[in-house]
Amino acid sequence: MRWVVLALAVLLSAEVSFVQTRSDAFLLDPSKPYVFLDFDHVGQRKPLSDSESRRGLWLRLVNNCRVPIKIDTFDPGTGDPGVGIFYDVLPVRPHSGYVTSSGEVHSSAVPRLVPQGYYFSNQTVSHRIVPPGGTILFSVPSNHVRPEWYLRAKFEFDLPETRLRQPTSLVEFHWLDIPERFREVTPSK
Repeated sequence: MRWVVLALAVLLSAEVSFVQTRSDAFLLDPSKPYVFLDFDHVGQRKPLSDSESRRGLWLRLVNNCRVPIKIDTFDPGTGDPGVGIFYDVLPVRPHSGYVTSSGEVHSSAVPRLVPQGYYFSNQTVSHRIVPPGGTILFSVPSNHVRPEWYLRAKFEFDLPETRLRQPTSLVEFHWLDIPERFREVTPSK
């Protein structure tokens, strides 16, 4: 019996080691998600509309995997560094419903004053390829990430073209992702 337990322990240890090696082969930094939004700084930005704050959150989309990713971007035309990325702003409250930036209502409950993300029909869409280990800098109005709502962007792996559509993945940025010293509940213009 002792030998059977020892043999099972050795096999289980080998399996865990194999799985760990495989995920390490996919991730550049195994302590982080394969793609994530990272806080860069808070700073001035040129608003894209009169309703936006001049104070912005500057974020980086980080590709932490060994496969290039592709995300839809646009030129905000402001002269600020970085690009614009398309994203939705969604309420944190689960099952309360939300309205996408295109105006589509999900569920019967409409959240209170959730700002619209960036999905403009008049923008020229570009596909930005982010190589393994690469980042994209972009800014969002400071009021687009609050305790009550967060932003979410879509991306996909940049794989060879096939007749089938590639799966889409989502990446989110929440209020708690902002370092505490930079959180401000009332946005300033």
